[in-house]
Amino acid sequence: MFDRILVISVFFVASCGLAYELIAGALSSYLLGDSVLQFSTVIGCYLFAMGVGAHLSRYVHDRDVLARFVDVELAIGLIGGVSAALLFLAFAWLAAPFRALLYVIVFLIGALVGYVAYIWLLHHVSVTAASTYAFVNPVVAVALGAIVLGEAVTPLTLVAAALIVGAVVLLLVGQSRKSQPAIALEVPVREVA
Repeated sequence: MFDRILVISVFFVASCGLAYELIAGALSSYLLGDSVLQFSTVIGCYLFAMGVGAHLSRYVHDRDVLARFVDVELAIGLIGGVSAALLFLAFAWLAAPFRALLYVIVFLIGALVGYVAYIWLLHHVSVTAASTYAFVNPVVAVALGAIVLGEAVTPLTLVAAALIVGAVVLLLVGQSRKSQPAIALEVPVREVA
């Protein structure tokens, strides 16, 4: 039962992280223009931050995992929840540091989501499977951008998404083949009388 609650919790944290990432991308696109540049840099910053968060997760001791997990979930909710309002205020009153604040917020959310997701993944799946989330995240972000925000998806984007998904499938299939025991050919040994 505890594992199911944890899985649902990680799912919601990751979903909120993606939503906050899309909000930051949309907000910067609306306020600064050039949606391709804004979404690309926000997604790039978010993915980099997830990698940093995953790296930082190695410093958590097993006995502290649940406490850190709850702390990080609360921080993601707090930072993400006020991010849009904070960014609007920063743009209205202090136009110069808007980009810096945008990337600091995206970095913090990405690092916290990466931290939580990687801790959970490392305790439940292999390292190869755990590392694939960083590849799939841009595909999910593009899909959500198209569905939620009506962003245009070009044929090149679809090809890139197919290549990413194909690479992840190859990684996971290759890993599952390695984990299966090799078939040994046994030659019956006749007893010499």
